[in-house]
Amino acid sequence: RPPRSTRFPYTTLFRSEEVAERVGVTKPMIYEHFGSKVGLLNACIASARTQLQQATEAAWRSMPAGSTHEDSFRAGIRAFFDFIDGHINAFALIQTEAAIQQSASVGVERIRQQQTGKIVELLHDQLGLTHMPTVVLEGFAEVVVGACERVAVWRIARGDVSAQDATDLVMTAVWTGLASLIPTMP
Repeated sequence: RPPRSTRFPYTTLFRSEEVAERVGVTKPMIYEHFGSKVGLLNACIASARTQLQQATEAAWRSMPAGSTHEDSFRAGIRAFFDFIDGHINAFALIQTEAAIQQSASVGVERIRQQQTGKIVELLHDQLGLTHMPTVVLEGFAEVVVGACERVAVWRIARGDVSAQDATDLVMTAVWTGLASLIPTMP
């Protein structure tokens, strides 16, 4: 059985003493600013939510003119996996929702809702699915968010699946259904 620090690499990130030492403040200052460990966790989750949204939007903005709908969609999925690679400990922490306070779970759900909203926006505005009811677009977006999240957990556990391989896997699973809804594909 691997040592605790190997099995749960994120646990050392949330010892208040270590956090205070790393940022050069006292432990009471951490509590004064964040209120508690849960407050600190919520701030980390909120920061991750903002950074993930920025990464996703940047990926879509970077697409050259004339890119296919599939390429735009793929760029957003790849941005998710690249983001996870850059924030592996934070993602591992988020995946242990059962071990965190209810208020932190709300923050994790906000990340999912944010990504779902961005995907609905992409499907509606960029892929031209204006004829589809919002509830259908939301359903597809939830499928994509869930697929990405579960594939991310799987690839982290395996350790031998690249971000590109994960992107290809999710695209293979979801693109055919989505593409069938697009009125005209470039």
